[in-house]
Amino acid sequence: MSFLSNSSLLEADNFDPLTFINSTFSTQQSLDSDLETFSSTLNAEITKLDASISNSIQMQSTASKSAAVDLKQAREASVQLRRKIEDVKRKALRSEEMVKVICADIKQLDFAKRHLQTTITALKRLHMLHNAVGQLSTTSAKRDFRAAALSLQATQALMEGFKDFGNVPKIKDLRYEVERVRRELSTGVFEAFEKIGSLASATANPNDFHIDDVQDNGGFTSLSEACLVVDALGKQARDKQCNTFCESQLKSYRKIFSPSAPHSGLDQIDRRFAWFRRLLKSIDERFKEVFPPHWHLQYKLCWTFLEQTSEGIMKTLEDEGNTDSENVIVIVKALQKTIMFEKEMTSRLEKDYGSSVDNTTVDPKAKYDNEMEYDEEGNEIDPRSAEGIKLRYARERAKRQSLSDKTGGKQTDKEDHALLPLRGMLSGVFLPFMGPYCQLEKQNLEELLQKAVADTETDQRGDLPVFTSAVSLFVYMKNSIIRGTALTTGVVFFNLYKEYKAALTKYAKVLQTSKMPAPYVPVNVMAGLAAARGEEKVPPNPRTSNYKIPPGEEETVCLAIDTCEYCVDTVEALEDLIKDKIDEGFKANIDLMDSQDDFNDVTSIGLRILVSGLDSRIEPFFKELTSTNWVNFDDVGEESIYVRNVTSTVTTFASTCQKTLPSSYYRSFCDKFASSFMTTFHSNLIKCKRFSQIATQQLLLDVYSLKKLIQNLPSINSGNLAPSMYATHTTKEFAKIEILLKLVGTPQELLVEVMRQQWPDGTLKDLQQVMSLRGMKRVQQTELLEAFGN
Repeated sequence: MSFLSNSSLLEADNFDPLTFINSTFSTQQSLDSDLETFSSTLNAEITKLDASISNSIQMQSTASKSAAVDLKQAREASVQLRRKIEDVKRKALRSEEMVKVICADIKQLDFAKRHLQTTITALKRLHMLHNAVGQLSTTSAKRDFRAAALSLQATQALMEGFKDFGNVPKIKDLRYEVERVRRELSTGVFEAFEKIGSLASATANPNDFHIDDVQDNGGFTSLSEACLVVDALGKQARDKQCNTFCESQLKSYRKIFSPSAPHSGLDQIDRRFAWFRRLLKSIDERFKEVFPPHWHLQYKLCWTFLEQTSEGIMKTLEDEGNTDSENVIVIVKALQKTIMFEKEMTSRLEKDYGSSVDNTTVDPKAKYDNEMEYDEEGNEIDPRSAEGIKLRYARERAKRQSLSDKTGGKQTDKEDHALLPLRGMLSGVFLPFMGPYCQLEKQNLEELLQKAVADTETDQRGDLPVFTSAVSLFVYMKNSIIRGTALTTGVVFFNLYKEYKAALTKYAKVLQTSKMPAPYVPVNVMAGLAAARGEEKVPPNPRTSNYKIPPGEEETVCLAIDTCEYCVDTVEALEDLIKDKIDEGFKANIDLMDSQDDFNDVTSIGLRILVSGLDSRIEPFFKELTSTNWVNFDDVGEESIYVRNVTSTVTTFASTCQKTLPSSYYRSFCDKFASSFMTTFHSNLIKCKRFSQIATQQLLLDVYSLKKLIQNLPSINSGNLAPSMYATHTTKEFAKIEILLKLVGTPQELLVEVMRQQWPDGTLKDLQQVMSLRGMKRVQQTELLEAFGN
């Protein structure tokens, strides 16, 4: 038996000797018999453990001595390694110095070779430049300008390589010679183009010019060679040539259409355009292959033509003595022809000449009314004038070029790029003078509104009939929008929008004042209100006033409501159309919600008129109710005469409304009239003061008939059931009247008890009213009030 087999107990952190002894010697017999053996075994294990520990200590001591020796040897090896590294470094430095000494001469020879190569290259280029300048001078002297153009380009490219050698005498001489030849070529080219003169005569006849003698000037084989020279001279020379050519060709135009000329009027503006078309045709016939496409000569010619024309038109429009500036028909026709011409030229430039023209329409007044233009000297210039438009376009062009530079765009002179728009260049001049046009549109709208006052015709083509005047008004506005947007979609169109909005507000007023009756206020009431406010006359509030509708006129009121509903729907479509057509800068200001509110207000007033008008018609019949002697009434029969009259009047009136009004508006009419009717009927019952018990039976029969009439109003011609909410409301309100009448007919001794059962929410005031209608004495009323209070 191994007494140490249970080693887990010995190795535990929470070792308990008692537990170990109890587990080893579980009985007294085992303790007596095995204790000596266990003690011997334990001593043997202790001896073994001491020997193992001693052996481990000796081995560790031996290992520590060996580690110290190894560490010492490692330190000695590292010292030796550092010495060797320092020795290698010293040898490397000596080797590098030796290499430098050996290669110093080689490096000097390499620099000499490189400088020599640069010098040889420079001498070759200088030789090439000298030959190019000589060839340029020769070709220029011989008037061989095609070769001169090529030589000039080559010379300018070579000169770029010597831009840092401007102080070298030879380079100075060559540069001076190049500049002399450039001036000579420039002078010769401009003289050649000047000889062309104006292609258009005083009568704008292109056949008056002949180009047969062009070759006599300086030996030009064709003017296309001159264009090559101009291109070689640079962009500045090209722009100058184009401007000079355009000014030369339009010289006769300025004479023919000067402000004092007979053909300068706005009514003859198409003659200006015809003259330019003939000029453009003449240039196409004579110079189709002369001017390079990247010059955009036709575009620049058209731009110059529009610029000069805009100056002439501006003077004509600003001339107070000129009748054209006030003749709206002449202005509009001239503007239409101008817009067509701008579109025509834009399309022609893109199709026939490949020019990329920006098609954006520019509305000068819309964007620059409050922004003055300034010339180079700081003088103010009207932004609407031709000079102002020119400055603005120049600024936009510079902005585009700056943006291109920032984005790294590399446009060459010959690169085709989008040109500034032609649309608005001339037509924009008319915009500040379109006041008479807007006034004409306003006048036409006013005439339509005046006709609408007396117009009673209706348009039956829709779901509901409407006044023809409303349809005519919106049709005119739509046509006016088509006409206006054909001229401009900027500030002028925005001014037209304002006129449309004002016309809609006025038309809503026309529907209210001419198609609906005026408020009815008794003379004595008006006088009392005026006296209370210290005024001579107090205008009635149309939303709270009472009205009387002449017989048959309820249909006219319904038609006015239908027309308002039609206008509300159409105004929304009109607003969308205007926003779709107008310039982006004005869209945020387009809002016709106020106009819709105007028509909705008229609709609300119209429903008030219908309810009040019907109340006025049945008012005499309720007077019959109050004038009847209900105290002595002793015979219960069919419904009363006043009930039949009310039923007939309400049914006829409501049938007309139901057939004419939209369903939602008719439902609103029923709701309002039902509330008004029940209130009026209740108040008239109270006015009767006393009823007999038999009279209450008759009145309950009358109430049943009237309740049936009111509940059937929403479905008077359809046969359908009334809406549940409406039926619930009317039943509840008539129930109050029925309870009142039943209590009036209840025996006196049961009155308090029945009151508590059938009218649990009833008050002392309600009970007193019932007793008054019964004709009870004050003493009797006091007793019952005390009993009801307890």
